[in-house]
Parts: sequence; C-alpha cells; structure tokens
Amino acid sequence: MVRYNPRRIETVDRRLAVIHEAGHCVVTRWLGCSVIHCYIRPSELTVAEWTHDKMWLGGTCANLKDAKPGQRRKIALAGALAELGWMGSEGCSSGEMLQDPLFMSPSDWSLAGCEPGEPTAALERDFGRVQPMLVRGGKLWPDLLETARNLIVDSRDQGF
Repeated sequence: MVRYNPRRIETVDRRLAVIHEAGHCVVTRWLGCSVIHCYIRPSELTVAEWTHDKMWLGGTCANLKDAKPGQRRKIALAGALAELGWMGSEGCSSGEMLQDPLFMSPSDWSLAGCEPGEPTAALERDFGRVQPMLVRGGKLWPDLLETARNLIVDSRDQGF
C-alpha cells in the first residue's frame, strides 16, 4: 500500500511553484523587460482535494507592453522549462511536451499566442532556445536559484 505524506507533497509542490515563477522572472529580466511583482502562496484547497490540484500557486506580473511576440513566447515557456530543468528532465523534446495541453497553464499558453496543446513552429523553436539556459549549468541557472530562494523568503515573510 502506498502512503501519501501530505507534508512531503506540499513541499514538492511549493518547490515547483517557486521554480516555475522564478523561471518567468529570470527570462523576463534576461529579455530586458521589467518584473513588477512575483509571488507564491498556498492555494485554498482542502486536504481531500490535494491529490488533484496544486497546493501552491504563483504569479508573475511584468511590464510587457513593448514586448515582441518572440519575447512573450520565451517568457511563457520559461516557467514550465524551469520546472523541467529543476527535475532534471531537460532532455525532453519540444514536440512531446508542447503537444500536452497541461504542459503550461492556460495563461502561459495565452501569453505564447497559442491554444493549449497546439504549438506554433515559432513556439517549438523558442523551446529549444530557452530550455538550455534553464537547466543545471545553464546560463540562467544561478539567477534562477537565487530568484527562487528570494521568492521562498518573501512567502515566509508573508506568513506562508
């Protein structure tokens, strides 16, 4: 019999939420856009709902009014690609991942200019450009870790 440890599940979910939002922040800044606010917080789920939904949520608000479509696509991909890098799954192909509507959140798909699970050729190309930067040893990895740590500290300062 498999026993689920809700505390361990929450810890893993919190780490994925923080690395996801840190990915958006780091790539946004790398592209020369400004991050206005980034956060993680616990969801308002009951213990019974934990197995089906995320226990931690996050958001990143950035000034993208002058962002080009390619910048928006890269920022949209950054959260999910940071999660892949964190989990050591950087070898996944863009075609395999992007065909899954759940690969990114609805808001990330929208930012990318695509319907969920219906990537454009440009999104697949940008996947290959952003992914190597968000893996261990990648160009943005140190900034990703620092940003994630700061998000955790901020969430603790707010009582989460």
